[in-house]
Amino acid sequence: YYYQSVQTVKNQVISLCDILAKVPAFIETSKTAWGNYMIDENYVLNSRITADMFPLSRQIQIAGDNLKGMVARMTDIQAPKMADDETTIAQLIDRLEKTLLFVNSIPESAYENADQRQARLPHMTGKFLTMGNYVSFAVPNTYFHLTTAYNILRQLGLKIGKSDFMGTVDFEDDK
Repeated sequence: YYYQSVQTVKNQVISLCDILAKVPAFIETSKTAWGNYMIDENYVLNSRITADMFPLSRQIQIAGDNLKGMVARMTDIQAPKMADDETTIAQLIDRLEKTLLFVNSIPESAYENADQRQARLPHMTGKFLTMGNYVSFAVPNTYFHLTTAYNILRQLGLKIGKSDFMGTVDFEDDK
C-alpha cells in the first residue's frame, strides 16, 4: 500500500508546495499587468471553479488532510490536528510542510499489516472500510483536491503546466 498510495500522493503534495511558492510573484506581476484590476492574495485564496465547490484554500487543506489521514489509518498512528485557519499562501505551504514532516516521520515498517486494518471515517459512525477499499477511495479523492487546486490557479493565470503538477520523477539508468 505504501508505494501505491502514500508515496505517490506525497510527491504530489510536494509539487503543490512548489506551485504555491510561485503565487506571490504571480500576484505582484498581476498588479502591473492587469492595470486597475488587481489580484490580491485574498482573491486567490477564495477563488473557486464554480460556486458550489470549495475555494482554493479549502482544496489545499483537504488535500493535506487526506494524505495525513491516509497515513494515520494505514499505520494506526495519530495524525496531528490542524485548525483550518490559514489566511495566506505562506501559511498553507507551512501546513503542507507540517503534513509532509508527519508523513516522513513514519518508517515504512509501520505500514506492515496495513491490509489487516480497518479505516474508520469520522462522518461514518459505526462503519468502516477495508484498507483496500479505503485506499481506492482516498487516493482519487486526494487527487481530486490536488487537481482542483491546480486548476483554480491555472484558471487565474498562474503560468504552470503539467510538469509542475507531475513534479520530478527519478528515472533509473539502464544497467
